[in-house]
Amino acid sequence: MLDPLWPQQLEDGIRDRIRDAVPAAAGAVSASEPADGPELADGPPNTTFLIGLTSGTTSVPKAFTRTRRSWQLSFDASVEFFGLAAGDKTLAPGPSRRA
Repeated sequence: MLDPLWPQQLEDGIRDRIRDAVPAAAGAVSASEPADGPELADGPPNTTFLIGLTSGTTSVPKAFTRTRRSWQLSFDASVEFFGLAAGDKTLAPGPSRRA
């Protein structure tokens, strides 16, 4: 996810850097583009699930990746730690996208 408050030039530069560094990201659908087709299915555990970015406080934000398996393990740990049940819901608010 990119910060909606970043200038367009910075956002474009980061997209280019990610596309060059993680070839699978080239065909990724952004959150603002609805996915068409069949229901989503999980991929192989060792493949990239998330490309995150550092805050960029001291320089251009740096990208990092997490695999599907790393997310699965963190979800398992969170369920136990927070005492979650299948029907629980979460909310992750953030800034709205600029027009």
